[in-house]
Amino acid sequence: MLCITHHSELEHDQMYYLVKPGHYHETVVLNLPGGTYQEDWVAPASGAVVSSLKFTHQGGKKHLDTPEHAVDIALRIKRVP
Repeated sequence: MLCITHHSELEHDQMYYLVKPGHYHETVVLNLPGGTYQEDWVAPASGAVVSSLKFTHQGGKKHLDTPEHAVDIALRIKRVP
């Protein structure tokens, strides 16, 4: 599964988005089945893994906090044995 957060705004009367750099933190809420997961936060511009965590979840809603990022961040999450 892949989830991306991105910070930009559509410029008024224009056909493009203007990136809004800052110091962002979000909470992503996923409904996951029970199991063990690998959570990797990836910088889309470079493809570098910024943060990685393995966790076990009982099932249902799971809150995942992003690391601080300037524009965007991607979550790669997969179920592992």
